[in-house]
Order: sequence, then C-alpha cells, then structure tokens
Amino acid sequence: MNPGVVCGWMPVLGSADGPTAVFLAGELGFSWNWINVFGLVTVVLLLIPNLVFAWRRKGAGSQSRNRCLNLCEQIGRYGSMIFLVFCIWRDGFGFPSVISLLLYLFGNGILLVAYWTAWGIYFWMTHTGVWTGTWISKSQGPTAVFIAGKTKVMKAVGVQMALAVIPSLLFLLDGLVLRYIPLLVCGILFAVAHIYITWENCRMK
Repeated sequence: MNPGVVCGWMPVLGSADGPTAVFLAGELGFSWNWINVFGLVTVVLLLIPNLVFAWRRKGAGSQSRNRCLNLCEQIGRYGSMIFLVFCIWRDGFGFPSVISLLLYLFGNGILLVAYWTAWGIYFWMTHTGVWTGTWISKSQGPTAVFIAGKTKVMKAVGVQMALAVIPSLLFLLDGLVLRYIPLLVCGILFAVAHIYITWENCRMK
C-alpha cells in the first residue's frame, strides 16, 4: 500500500509517522479506499440545519439574478459534498503528514461547531422575533433601518454571511489537506459564488 492511502476510514500515513497511524487503521478494520466516512458525517452535519430551515421556511431561497453565478454555486455545492465523500481520481483518501490529519480533524470539528452555532443563533433570532428573517437594506431607506435598529441589521447580516463563509472554508480546507484537486476546485467555485450571492441578497432585499 502506498503511503497516504486509506486503510479503512482512518488513513495510513507515511512510515515516518510511526506505528500509531497503522494501529488506528488496523484496529478499525474497515477496507474502504474510495469512501471517506469522516466526509460523509461532515456532509450530514452540514445538511441537517439546512433541511430544518427548508422545512420551516418552505419556498425561501437565496439566488442571484446572474444565472451563471447560480450555476457555479450549485456545481460547487454538490460537487464539494460528493468529493468530500467519494474519491474518484486516485487510490484513496490520505494525508501527507500527521499535521495534515490533525488539521483535517480539528479544522472540520471547529468549523462544524461554528456552523451549528451560527444556525442556532439564526433560529433563536427568528423564533424570538429579534430578527424576522427579512433583510433591511438601503433599498428600503434609512427609516426602515432606524425602525429595525442598526445593531439588529448588522447582526442579521453577520449571521447570514457566517452561514455562507463557514462551509466555504470547510470545503477549501479539506481540499487542501487531502490534496484532492476536484474538491478544491468545487470548493473555490462554491466559495466565490455562494459568498457573493449571499452578500448580494443582503444588499438587494
């Protein structure tokens, strides 16, 4: 087996990383080289709050008037989720070093906690009436901003932007540490399109 190829869902690292990685991989006993179970769990955890939002606010969406931008966002989103789970261009998932593995594990963990926290704040704000879920922007004039309160408006924008930036960072981080070009390309597409569309919606609604 080549260094860095997955043995089960815990990757076997190079020989310089010692017996610990081999022990972990052997103890788990799986034999999937083409699927990343950590990635599958990550995708599920990313989708859960989005499904709750879709169920609670049917018909709510975030799109740009630019069809090309919308297409890039969708390609980036679904491509990133697919490539987080499935490896289609080499022997399997793996890491060049222990540091890369730790960056992957702790980076994903921190970003997922931040993502769920942002969603929790969003659901709390909409449930308690602190924020109705409707953007207040320049197009509605200064009076609307004054009535809603500038602080509330800024908090609403901050939460929405966090929900766009955090998954983008996660896709990019995983693409880099896994050295997985398809995931990295889709992550870049998603980050650029999704963050811009979210910001555009904040300004135009």
